[in-house]
Amino acid sequence: ASSTSLMGAEHYPEPTAPPCPMEEVTIVVIEDRRDCISWVLNVLWVFNGGLQTAALWLVVGLLCCITIVGIPYGVRCFQISGFVMLPFGQRIVYMPSSSCTTFANIIWLPFGVLLALHHLLWGFICFVTIIGIPFSLQHLKLAQLSLWPFGCEVTPYTATSHSMLRTPFIV
Repeated sequence: ASSTSLMGAEHYPEPTAPPCPMEEVTIVVIEDRRDCISWVLNVLWVFNGGLQTAALWLVVGLLCCITIVGIPYGVRCFQISGFVMLPFGQRIVYMPSSSCTTFANIIWLPFGVLLALHHLLWGFICFVTIIGIPFSLQHLKLAQLSLWPFGCEVTPYTATSHSMLRTPFIV
């Protein structure tokens, strides 16, 4: 007998994997678009009404959370408070409103008017100093947000996506 037959080296067909279907996968790339100027303006913003305004949004959020019905409003106030601390380099994207968000915004309107007046006052103070015009524009953006806070998304990021085909991982 030969040595190859003893070692079991008989010729078997090559093992093949079953064909894998290709699936389309969307890859989302999120990148921070804030530059150095935005960060400098955000630091200066804290001294031009940003800290006081963020504290006001937190207090309103805590007041809303006292009742069970107000918890969604309080959570939204906390989210907006974080945006108020660093508004430069961020944007507000308004989504098409549904009847639920419109109803929530109408209920919110008494609080929203008070917060909008606060932002308009700070916006006027910053605008008068001329050097504070960029801060005034942020207060105007926040005044609009305080009137209609539901149905929008605040994001400092730009998301881009592209699709590609890949073979799924089979376990």
